[in-house]
This record gives sequence, C-alpha cells and structure tokens, in this order.
Amino acid sequence: MQLLEFQAKQMLNLAGLPIPLGVVTSTGEGLPEVALPVVVKSQVPVGGRGKLGGVKLVRDQQGLEEAIATISSREIKGHTPECLLVEEALDIENELYISLQVNRDEREVTWMASGEGGMDIETHADDIMVIPQKDKNAHRLLAETLGVEKTQLTPILQNLEKCFFDNDLLLLEINPLVITSSGEIICADAKVTVDDNARFRQSSFTWPAYEHVKPLGGTIGVIANGAGMAMSTMDAIYTSGGHPANFLDIGGGTGEAVFINNLREINSLTGLTSIIVNIFAGITRCDEIARGIIAAKKQIPHLAPLFIRLEGTRRDEAAVLLEKAGVALQPDLKTCIALALESEIGRSEGREMERKQQESEPSTAHLPEEAVAASASRTPQGSFPLGASKANAPPVESTLTGGVEQETYNALFTNAPVIVQGITGHHGTFHTRGMLDAGTHVVAGVTPGKGGQNIHGIPVYNSVKEAVSVHSATTSVVFVPAPFAKSAAFEAIDAGVKLVVIITEGIPVHDMLAIHEKASCNNVAVVGPNCPGLIVPSSHKLGIIAAHITAPGHTTVISRSGTLTYELSDALTKKGVGQRLILGIGGDPVQGMTFVGALEIAQNDPETDQIVIVGEIGGEGENIAADYVRNHVTKPVYGLIVGHSLPPGQTFGHAGAIVGHHGETAAAKTAYMTENGVHMFTTLDELISAL
Repeated sequence: MQLLEFQAKQMLNLAGLPIPLGVVTSTGEGLPEVALPVVVKSQVPVGGRGKLGGVKLVRDQQGLEEAIATISSREIKGHTPECLLVEEALDIENELYISLQVNRDEREVTWMASGEGGMDIETHADDIMVIPQKDKNAHRLLAETLGVEKTQLTPILQNLEKCFFDNDLLLLEINPLVITSSGEIICADAKVTVDDNARFRQSSFTWPAYEHVKPLGGTIGVIANGAGMAMSTMDAIYTSGGHPANFLDIGGGTGEAVFINNLREINSLTGLTSIIVNIFAGITRCDEIARGIIAAKKQIPHLAPLFIRLEGTRRDEAAVLLEKAGVALQPDLKTCIALALESEIGRSEGREMERKQQESEPSTAHLPEEAVAASASRTPQGSFPLGASKANAPPVESTLTGGVEQETYNALFTNAPVIVQGITGHHGTFHTRGMLDAGTHVVAGVTPGKGGQNIHGIPVYNSVKEAVSVHSATTSVVFVPAPFAKSAAFEAIDAGVKLVVIITEGIPVHDMLAIHEKASCNNVAVVGPNCPGLIVPSSHKLGIIAAHITAPGHTTVISRSGTLTYELSDALTKKGVGQRLILGIGGDPVQGMTFVGALEIAQNDPETDQIVIVGEIGGEGENIAADYVRNHVTKPVYGLIVGHSLPPGQTFGHAGAIVGHHGETAAAKTAYMTENGVHMFTTLDELISAL
C-alpha cells in the first residue's frame, strides 16, 4: 500500500520527525484559512507531481484560488485527487535526498542518500550513495554524503529507522530533505510504501480492500492460481492473438465462496466474451474449484462461457463433480484459448480474419515489442547440445567440500528425518499425507498445545526442540499461518534443524529479513516462503509438489512460481524428460534460497545434466542468476520469464510481483539472460518443446 503524502507525514510526525505545517482539504470544499505563502499539493499515489502540474507555490489569495481550482481537477497518471495538502512555503537553503528501503536482492535494508535532492533526483542517480542500514558507520557516511553535521543528522536518522521498522515499511523516501536558511532540517515531502502482508499487525492504517481482480481492458477473462500461472496464461493468450481482460491470482487454498466472488467480478467487466479457468493445484484443491464453478453457474446470471482446465491435487474428484453437473473440462490451456477465441467470432466481426493472419505469423506477434526482440535474439534450439560446455565459462570446481554448501546439498538430496510444523492444520494434515505417500521420512509434527495427538501415525509435539531431541530430525516443513511463521522458523533454527522449508504465503517482508539473518548466522538453509517446496522424484518431497507428476531423471528445475513448477514438471514427465530435483524457491520479495544458491547446487550435482529456470517480473534475481551462469555454470541452462503481457507500475499477485524499473521487466530479463548464455523462451510451450 502506497500512502498519500499527507498520510506519510502524519506517520513521520508521530515518529517525532520535523514536517512543514499544513492542512488537508477535500477538493470542492472551499479555500482553507492559511498564512501565505503556501505550497498546494495534489494528493495522488504517484510520483512526478511537480513536473505534471500537481504542485504549485502561491503567494497571494488569488493565486491560492487558482491553484486549488486547477490542481483539484488535474489528472496525474490516471489519478484525480480527492484532497489537497496546503503547506507552509519553506525558506529553502538546500535540498537533499534520503531513503530507507528493502533491497530484495541483497535481502537487507539499505540507506540511499544524495546531496542533490528535489524533482531532478533521477538525473543524479549516479551520485546516490547506497549504504546497508546495519553498517556500523552508516550514520557517519550519510552525514558526510549529505554535508550535514552528524550530531544534527543522527536524531533524524534514528527516528526514520524507528518509523521504518515499526510500521513494516518497504520504502520510506524523503525527497527533498530540506535544509532551511536558519539551519533546520525538514522532511518536505515523503513517499511511503507499507507491506501488504503486515496488514494483520498494522491496524492503525486504513487499509483498502484487497484488489484481487485487476482489469486490463481485454476480452478474455483469466482465473489462475498463483501469479506465475496467471502471467503465463496471459502471455499465452497474447501470443495466440487474444487480449486478457484481467489479472487474477486466486492464491493458495482458495475456497468456494472466494472463487464465486472472483468469477462474479470478472463476469461484470465490460467487453468480456469468455473466461478461462486455468488451475494446476498444489495447496489449492481442484474439487473445491469444481464446487465453486458449479455453484457459480447457478448463482451468476448471464455468466460468460467458461473454458476450464484443471490439473493437480484432487483433479479426478473434480472431474467427476463437473461431469455430473454437465460442465466440460478441456485437456489443456491451448484448447481453452482456441475455444475462447472462437467464442469471440460470433461476438466481434473481423475476429476470423485476425486469427487467420496470426496463424501465418510467428507466435510472438502479439507480444509487446521488447518481448518480440528478446525472443528473436535467443539462441536457436539445438545449438547447445546436452552436456556441452559454454566456451566462455571457466571450469568450476565443486564448492561442496564439507562446509555449509555440503550440508545444504545433503539436506536437499537425502531423505532425512523430517518434522512438520503446523501438522494439525488443514493444509499441514493434508500435505503430510502426501509427503508420507511419496516416501518422505516424516517422523514428527509440531503444534503448540496439541502435543500428544497423532496424525497419520505421526506423533505431535508441543515444541520443535522436543520433536528434534526425540527423533533427531534435521529438516522442518512449515505450514504455520503467516502471523506465526517467523516464530516457527526461529524455533526450528534454535532447535538445530539444518533445512527449513517454508510453504506459508503472506509472511511480512520484515519477518523474512529476520529469518534470513538468523538462518545465515546459524548456517541453516531456508527454502521459501510462499513456495511449493521441493521434490527429488522417487525419493522424497518436502512440501506440496504432487509426486505423481514427476519422474526421476537428470533435469533440475528451479522456479519462483509454484504453479508453473507443477505445470513444467508434469509436462516434462509426460514428455519422458525425468527430473533430478524440482525446487520452488518462492516469489516473495525476500527469499531464503535464491536462484544463485540453487544454481550452485545444480552445477555441482553430478546427477544434473541440464537446468531450467522459471522467473517472473520484479527484482533483479534472474539477472543476478544470469551473471552467475556466465561465470560459473558449464551445464546447459534453459529459461522462461513470465509477465511479458503485463503493464508496469502495478503489483500482481500475493507475492507482490511488480516492475520497479526497466531491468525488472520480462523483456529486459529475457534479453539479459540470453546475452549471458541462457536459452530463453517467451512461452511455457516453447520452453517445454526445447527440452
């Protein structure tokens, strides 16, 4: 959630930080009583207001009337203000820039500072100093960078840090930080982003309703589970000549009522001609989706045609339910898209001509230009045979020599004693059964207050320490709800567990920063959160990946998207391409194991012959992985980035996939990874065909 400026300043004021005097007035409310001169500011949740006429300095009453009238009606980047902030005009001597933000790739909080602040900060990007917040010299370095006495700046910095951590902020930006002619330091403007996952403990904020369905103006509705699956589905629709009407990630464990509400909202979109339901269930269950579909057809009048593809958990049960209700299942996504396009022919003249034209063109015809260029520049299929070494990659000796890396390697590939935290919960109980059926050596479960129970023949304990001491477990799989996941991970680490696999979604970013730091200090490997876990086919699994869609072999799959992990594994198995390891690292901003850590494991694993990477928009993790591939990986690496069809500047899905700058787009990542020797593709079907 991005706060409006006046909301951000209220927060700063409560934290003891100096802000200008000002009043908030609703548009159309009349002129506020203020001492001139003042600055009138549009309150919209976007940057660049000054350059777009949303900020004006006024010195007289007539100027105030004109500014309020003009700014109240001025649309800025699609937003028209509901209120204005009218502030005292500061006597500015100097404008500085300072911010605190979560660096998702370094998994730490960093300071950014520049002696050149204000509207033109983008032009001074090369002059911005980046300093880890935990650096013991951070305050001194910031004072030197900003040209302010440390004794004067330190109280400001301390209060900014307190405000940042107390409120679960992802970004706290002060631009400009003003030095007045009298030497005062004032936070003249503020940009604040609050972590949506921390909603449960930040009750002081007025939280907007979660926007599940994001309208995109197309004609084919999309319902998918997982941001990765949703993005991949939308990319496939685009390449086939269609236009998605919306983005929707229904999330893990979605029940019947939520599904019906989502379907009703999509059905109300203007111009909708059909809806594709594309589910590959892991923690979500196909039978629950089927019940939602059946109920929706009864409850929603004038429901658009549904084209449904279901795979994964409880798929057979879902098929029986739908057949009894007279609802057809389609064999694959490609068929759903073809039927959706056909359904438009009777609704929109000229669709047939467009479709025939697309059949004679490359499949990238409807992708954005950047994606087409990236696709065209990829290495041709077949030019890098299995087992060949890249000429520019130096020989790499294994680093698995008995240290932390060896422990992680052993924990992943050995069917060691496992505990399940949250075993008595709905998902914990269900997926523990699946792990046992897959041969996983589950020895105990942990749920505080439920000690003494028995789940699937597995004893339940009140604490991890007790379970580990009795059963010598070295691995924990966590199904604990998000508000308690940090404590659960800490308990496992303190008990001596060496691998923690966190399935839970919705964990606050600050909690994951703390988990990462504690795990690193204790030489503990963490996989996740918000992930499907991992599976070594025909040996064991840790998490929710269905064993029956996998087969043993020599391909290692590393994916940010849980549902695309299932999709790819199932397709490879059906194609006869076995897997050595399938590892879902999760799509959250801060992860345990990264692409680089997983690549190191795969590169040094003698049983892995080829590697597949599935990434998403947002962050630089895939680009960092490409650097690692160029310098260290001698095995062939194939890749896919989903999200080519999505616009920048919005978050997509529960994990917060968002394009922060050009380098985080699907097209830019695809191009960069191609340059560094990864065989890149723009759709899942293309990737599968190449393997």
